[in-house]
Amino acid sequence: MEVYLLCIAIDGANDRVAWSTFIVEPEGFVEEKSGLASSHERAILWAIKEGLCGVPSTAHVAIKSTSNAALRLGESTISLDIDEALSMENADLISSIIERAQGQTLAWNRPSFLEAGDSRAIKIAQEIIQDPMSCYPPEEVDFIMQSYERQEAILEDSSTNEESVTEETKDVSENEESTKIIEDTLQNDSMDLDIQVQESEKKSPIEDIPESTYDDSTYPITKTYKPILKSKLPPPAKKTQLHVEGPDYLFGARILAYVDGIGSGNLGAWSFVLVDRKTGFALARASGMRASTPYRARLIACIEVLSALKAVNQEIEIRSRWQKLVKLGDQWMYKWKAKNWKKSGNESIQEVGYIQQLDALCSQHRMSWLYIPDHNDEHGIQFCKHLVKNALNDINSGHKHVHSERLKDFPIDKLL
Repeated sequence: MEVYLLCIAIDGANDRVAWSTFIVEPEGFVEEKSGLASSHERAILWAIKEGLCGVPSTAHVAIKSTSNAALRLGESTISLDIDEALSMENADLISSIIERAQGQTLAWNRPSFLEAGDSRAIKIAQEIIQDPMSCYPPEEVDFIMQSYERQEAILEDSSTNEESVTEETKDVSENEESTKIIEDTLQNDSMDLDIQVQESEKKSPIEDIPESTYDDSTYPITKTYKPILKSKLPPPAKKTQLHVEGPDYLFGARILAYVDGIGSGNLGAWSFVLVDRKTGFALARASGMRASTPYRARLIACIEVLSALKAVNQEIEIRSRWQKLVKLGDQWMYKWKAKNWKKSGNESIQEVGYIQQLDALCSQHRMSWLYIPDHNDEHGIQFCKHLVKNALNDINSGHKHVHSERLKDFPIDKLL
């Protein structure tokens, strides 16, 4: 029985919590997934969701974490019904976990001592929380905005209720004061009338009693309380989406490049698939390498794919299932270059030689980078992953050669 291992780690506090999932496949291949969440609970759910989506839907999965809270939350989440989950605050993550775990066999365990996978997961989470450039994913940003809207609606309703209660209290006090004034006035009039009656009886027993001089217009009228109803604005209309007909490459880069790199021990492998979106022709290449790391293998994959281009000033989009690689090419590399290839605090950069080669090649083209999650099942990502695994198997067997082939009618996924 093949078992996939998930090592989960959480780091941070308040509304900035980092999560990481270290996936170990039965063949020994490893994969890292990480991100940032707006709460401790959502960070745990993110780690579990991405981990389960990174393994087959019918796999046996052993989930490890040094956090008892993560294990308890995971077990309680799996036991929920899908209908019950949809009514909860984190329904987006909980429902995804329940649906993904239906065909999987899960086992939860807290390690008695830290192993390599646990230490690596903890280190990844710590790096994310310490990196000032780390940002929330789009799904987390949407959740934060919805939370703010719900809080504003609650505050608005509470302020409206307070205004209504204050107005009601004010009107009641005015009513009591007016009633007291009228009662005092009527009591004084009654006393005056009794005195007049007594005097009239003394003067003439048969003389008519004079009419009362009470005038309603001289006394305030009691107000009737009417609550102030504050009208609520209708919900904002949904933005209309633009639908344009035409070839996909007209709305993005014509050339797509899928890159991948993995490692096992001191061995590594890289692969790339270079696709012309207009013609469907593709170039696939992969190779194993010794004395390497997964990070170096992914950098070499990017260098190799850009070196395979025969012309400069090409519009090319690099897609990868490795989020850190995409951030490096899209953000970090230019910031490090502006600081003379140093990180914040004058810290040195790992594999700076390969990063400088990559920067020199990127400067010759119009570049864009896109992160594609592994569970997205995009054909280019999965094909590249298949190539790099085969290349690593070859180097493990002692056979080192470059696999290269040209393909026709390569399936092209639409732009995300």
